[in-house]
Amino acid sequence: HTQPAAMPTKKVSYGSLSTEGQALVTAAGQALQRTSYTFAATGKRGHAAITAALEQSVMQKCAPQRSIASVFAASLGGSRASNNDAVSSVGQLWRDGWRIENDANAHCIKFRREAQDSGPSGEIEGLRSWADFAHVLQQWHAMQQAPCVVVTVNQISHESGEVSVECTTVSGKSLLPGLRMAQDYAVQDLRLKLAGDLGVQDFQVKLVLPDGSLLEDHRNVPRKRKRRLGQAPEVPEPRSEQAHESMVAEVAQVAAPAPQGPKRSRFFASGPPKTTV
Repeated sequence: HTQPAAMPTKKVSYGSLSTEGQALVTAAGQALQRTSYTFAATGKRGHAAITAALEQSVMQKCAPQRSIASVFAASLGGSRASNNDAVSSVGQLWRDGWRIENDANAHCIKFRREAQDSGPSGEIEGLRSWADFAHVLQQWHAMQQAPCVVVTVNQISHESGEVSVECTTVSGKSLLPGLRMAQDYAVQDLRLKLAGDLGVQDFQVKLVLPDGSLLEDHRNVPRKRKRRLGQAPEVPEPRSEQAHESMVAEVAQVAAPAPQGPKRSRFFASGPPKTTV
């Protein structure tokens, strides 16, 4: 059992996730919206509370249960208001196909979803803790109520190793004129610059290329992993029959014991026995 982190990892945001990751967060958010789960939180205590509630939403519970407010209202004989009838979020994501994996080697938690009926399946790449998951869910929920700003990004490479980035809004307004970034810049860094210039949250900024496709961060592309210690080595190519026979003959020759003379007594270990004439 992993204790939830109090605050999310730096630079983790809904906007920095891939398209597949954002779709998975949307599926989780829509499932939690049907429960008493609270997305809004302020301060460390607030983040810790929603993080703990999110962790309980992946607990194995086959049947949904009523929220505490609903049970309390029924015990007082009050009216059955719609807010009091909200289903508890405990076990909601587990019933929706979400599973977690504690990766001890990478010191992180992996969040995966296996779609039951419909919706996306897979792992949310880039998250490391429950706090990260709660943070991107909170931003997703806020984005549903906040307008999205679409910015077209045109990139021009230079021999100096920098990239000229021309950013334009839908209305044709130029943003951050003369902006230059490093050749391997992170898209999230550009999104943060634009959000500060526009006076909005970074997750509200949607970056697209001139052809209309989303601007993805090349750093999120999975790389070929190197073989670690303890991992099985690559299987060598099969040898020909002639080479195999030659190798067996060499091994047999090396392994054959060398001929030895008659055993000597330990009393003559210092040298050969002397003979008398």
